[in-house]
Amino acid sequence: MAATTDFVSAQKVNRRNTMVLLAALTALAALLGYMIGWVMETESSDAVPLLSKGGVLVAALMAAASVGWSAISLAFGDKMVLAMANAKQIDKADAPQLYNVVEEMAIAAGVPMPKVMVLETDALNAFATGSKPGNGTIAVTRGLLNSLNRHYGESKPNDTELEARLNSYELAYRMQSAAPEAVDLASETEATRKLYGMDNEATAKFGSNCLLARRLVERGVRFIELYSGSGSGWDAHNDLDKNHGRRCLETDVPIAGLLTDLKARGLLDNTLVVWGGEFGRTPFNEKGNGRDHNPWGFSMWMAGGGIKKGTVIGRTDEIGLRAIERPVHVHDIHATILWCLGLDHVKVTYLHNGRSERPTIVSGEVVREALA
Repeated sequence: MAATTDFVSAQKVNRRNTMVLLAALTALAALLGYMIGWVMETESSDAVPLLSKGGVLVAALMAAASVGWSAISLAFGDKMVLAMANAKQIDKADAPQLYNVVEEMAIAAGVPMPKVMVLETDALNAFATGSKPGNGTIAVTRGLLNSLNRHYGESKPNDTELEARLNSYELAYRMQSAAPEAVDLASETEATRKLYGMDNEATAKFGSNCLLARRLVERGVRFIELYSGSGSGWDAHNDLDKNHGRRCLETDVPIAGLLTDLKARGLLDNTLVVWGGEFGRTPFNEKGNGRDHNPWGFSMWMAGGGIKKGTVIGRTDEIGLRAIERPVHVHDIHATILWCLGLDHVKVTYLHNGRSERPTIVSGEVVREALA
């Protein structure tokens, strides 16, 4: 069972108890101080005044000490006690690793080290022995960190940066906790693996990435990038045939498998797939058998969500150097992608350098012919 911490309740109980204790101790200290002073003056004088100077002085000193101690407890007592369910009180000797974590968090949060830390037995053993923590351990430590962070944040309500950072870390934790299952391909069938080319050494690596992409789509990941040819692998300034032949072999079967699998699972209609690069290659050679960069005429394709099937848009000149029919700018591509995602590139703005800007700058049109 996950342990929980309630600082708010602890604060209320602490303050009420401290106020009662403050009044009781003040009265007791005054009475005790007066009696001590009375006895002291009685031994040195035959006359015993009703309000002896010594009695009043000692009573005042003890009352002041009591008030000071109680005031400190009132201010910090709620921060000094941290109670958690289902276990026992521990100290540094019981679980040094956990104790150090708590101590660091308390310092970071600006609160004194909690005096009471009650943990589940399995969590205590995991931290004490350094073994792999179980779910109970994670729940306990996250609960403790959350409590310290929230407690610190309550004292600074105008500082939204802390809340934003907490949300960021919580999102990171949820992603980390979900990732192991998402990237585990062991549950995939042999037929699925073959569909992605994972049975072939040449296509296995990129095929695994494509299969992982499908699994992420199934789990609601919004943006997924698959990169082929890291380290300028497609940049064929030398031996284009060998370079592109190898890269096409690596990617052709896995990409076909991804599209087939998405469609079979009913995911393709809601998933926009974009294939492309930053430029094409020139139709003339470079360095003998290579090709240079060509930003004036090259191809991209899209499939899936919102895209019309089997449609070819535009044409290059007779040697494939420049687009001469229905050229499409990169801003047009971006506008079309945003439209398929349900966003109007003209209306979507973000603050940049003190002014609102569009993702397509000041140009770009949706390629309507590409839409279903």
